Amino acid sequence: MTESTANSRLVIGSLVLAGMLPVMGSTAISPALPAIQAAYNQTPNAEFLVRLMLTLPALSVVVCSPLVGALVDRFGRTAPLIVSTGLFALAGGAGYVIDSLYLLLASRAILGVAIGGIMVTSTTLITDYFNGDKRESVLGWQGAAVNLGGAFFLVIGGVLTDFGWRAPFLAYLFALVLLPLLVVSLHEPRIEGEASATETRTTFAEVRRFLDEVPILTLGTMYMITLVVCILFYLIPIQLPFYLEVEAAVTGTLAGTILATYNISGMVFSSQFQRLNARFGLVLLVALVFGLMGTGYVIIGLSSAALGIVLGLLVAGLGWGLLIPIANTWVSQSVTQARRGRALGGVSSVIFLGQFLSPIVSQPVIEWVSLASTYGLAGLGMLLLAVVFVIGNRWYELGHQGALRPSSGSQ
Repeated sequence: MTESTANSRLVIGSLVLAGMLPVMGSTAISPALPAIQAAYNQTPNAEFLVRLMLTLPALSVVVCSPLVGALVDRFGRTAPLIVSTGLFALAGGAGYVIDSLYLLLASRAILGVAIGGIMVTSTTLITDYFNGDKRESVLGWQGAAVNLGGAFFLVIGGVLTDFGWRAPFLAYLFALVLLPLLVVSLHEPRIEGEASATETRTTFAEVRRFLDEVPILTLGTMYMITLVVCILFYLIPIQLPFYLEVEAAVTGTLAGTILATYNISGMVFSSQFQRLNARFGLVLLVALVFGLMGTGYVIIGLSSAALGIVLGLLVAGLGWGLLIPIANTWVSQSVTQARRGRALGGVSSVIFLGQFLSPIVSQPVIEWVSLASTYGLAGLGMLLLAVVFVIGNRWYELGHQGALRPSSGSQ
């Protein structure tokens, strides 16, 4: 597909909307979890199993995203996206008719496979269709859509829960509306440097060639940044409702609205990613992510009133909104087009690994100090990392060369 063809609003809209679907994995049913637990209170370990419904998709994404990335590099992009979108609707909507908690968990695991497929293929297609400033703009719009979807489906899930705990599962059928748009608008891009089936056979020689071609340190640095930010980001949706209940004594409806401000705030910088990247560059933007999120978390940790917590969320959300566009741009610029599926699959894996690890990492700290102090410590740690990246960026500007900065000329 030529770039002029891909510039159509239908193509961009389809890919941006597809990138919004994965955020539904947890937000759509999150308000219904207490009702689901009440419905299955006779099932052994129901309390644990119901909470597992939120983490199982994340585990599936962690495991499957690299495999999906390898598949799309070898067999194409569009068919896996269409199949994953259909699977997303079926596995997500299945909760409306399933009666067994164990079958619900199985459907959630399958949903995670679909989420991994959608994340990898939609982002890979964006980086295939577009170059330069246009690519960065579309990745920014995708990031803004993710934050908008997080806020929207959180509210929709709460509204549907009032009609019964099964109703929020109908939200996943939104993917069926998107499916025809994907079929009509997308075409398989021509992959530059695409290898033949014989050349892509997985052999020891292919592994060595892959390691020679892929900048492991560059990718590893971005993966680690993304993992750290995601572990800290999920302190908000996982822990903040309890903090709001204890410190600010807000109602459940108000708590959901407050949480949504985090995603809405993230839209602001996501949508302006191309301009910010052109002005500051990726390394300084990483510093900005840590600086804004760190400041916001410190404000939250020091606040006992809802207004102060909202202010902290608004500041932190600005930083969070930049992370996914930064990660996708950094990674896509660092590898050849034929390797992008696998490399971007790694981004999806570490995002959801952060979701899975966040409560495991944070809960011991919360029990040791307090939830407020945990936000404060996390904020101070991120501010320190912001300083490190500012100094690192200055070091590069003085003429040093290293592996941390991706080449801006890679396509």
